[in-house]
Amino acid sequence: MSGGKETSIFTNLTPTDDADPDGSYSKALSFAFEDPRIKNIAITGPYGSGKSSIIRTYEKNSTYKFLNISLASFKEDNNSIDTSLIERSILQQMLYGADANKLPYSRFKRISTPTWPLLKAMLLVLWPILLFFLYHSRNELLNIESFSLTWFFCILLIEVAVLLPVILVSNIYKASFGLSLKK
Repeated sequence: MSGGKETSIFTNLTPTDDADPDGSYSKALSFAFEDPRIKNIAITGPYGSGKSSIIRTYEKNSTYKFLNISLASFKEDNNSIDTSLIERSILQQMLYGADANKLPYSRFKRISTPTWPLLKAMLLVLWPILLFFLYHSRNELLNIESFSLTWFFCILLIEVAVLLPVILVSNIYKASFGLSLKK
């Protein structure tokens, strides 16, 4: 134990990102990714042969964006594989990797942080006050001859008063889409 770093007798069995020193696997993967006719790529080999290390090495040295998908066992009780469960698992993992705001109508619900919750709450509280102000200023608004900065401000407030409920209903619709009523 000299020098501060202990050498271990154990070997780390996790994938590495330096598994392709001569670059032959990376060349083969680049060829496959760049050919538009190739739609499916498979890396096969026995357990422990380094498939994940090859992928991780290519991912580290590539400009492509990758999405790692993990598949568990999908065998039914009768030892048959349910392909619909595999497809569903892949789809869920792909959707969970995407931003929930970019896919608002997805049936797969994800944990998402509300956007601007304080501002939306303030607008919801200010909306009735805005309507009250507009109701009491209605005589001035209807008199077009008295065009002034106040009149322009009131027209702007009317537009906001109409827009707020539209935004609110849109957000309620997006939040409730995909909810199901069950027993």
